[in-house]
Amino acid sequence: MRNSAWLAVLLFLVGCGSSENASERVFLTVGTAPPGGAFFVVGSAIAEVAQSNAAELSWQVSAQGTKGTQENIRRLQQGDLQFALANAAISYFAVRGEGIWKTPHSVRSVMTLAPNVALFVTPADSGIKTIADLKGKRVVVGPNGAGFEHFIAPILTAHGLSYQDFTPLHQSQQGAVALLADGSADAAFLGGAVPTASIVQACATREIHFIPFTAKAREKLVQNYSFFTHKEIPAG
Repeated sequence: MRNSAWLAVLLFLVGCGSSENASERVFLTVGTAPPGGAFFVVGSAIAEVAQSNAAELSWQVSAQGTKGTQENIRRLQQGDLQFALANAAISYFAVRGEGIWKTPHSVRSVMTLAPNVALFVTPADSGIKTIADLKGKRVVVGPNGAGFEHFIAPILTAHGLSYQDFTPLHQSQQGAVALLADGSADAAFLGGAVPTASIVQACATREIHFIPFTAKAREKLVQNYSFFTHKEIPAG
């Protein structure tokens, strides 16, 4: 199945200096995201590998769970984090000071990690087959303050919808899986590197339908936003 995807990147704050004394221990914190998504797993692994190779540098590297990209960028700017995982969509607006970002944020990419796959999922027996069918439904759109609206809103617009067309529910990916399982939500927006832990978990509790983007919407997203690209999800 083909959907759109955006990139996950590792960010740091421009102008962040290092200790002048090589023997002085430097504490570095990597911001990730809530458990259930790829950022938490990947960020924790990056911190673990960095820590295992940091002895000569006197670094103490640890990962910290956060609400995700939006919080990570703000805490980088405030100096609470030294590195953080982020998706390219939210970073795109943050460095430009556009959308909800009132001023440009001076963060830079260290490396590109992997494509994040944008995906609406729903129980197979929900009757929801297309994104247009989300009208009037209860849809999990990510945690409050996580910034998911930066990429969900363009996706909805490309399909002729907006947040006003359904009831938005704010939950983490793990919370979204629980709401789908007990019937408290009709659909959820889940994303991350493939395979995404939350989607695997959702499929383990009941049969799940991946809601496809229309071909026209995919082309519009890729044309209008540099952070979107095509991605095919392999079967199985």
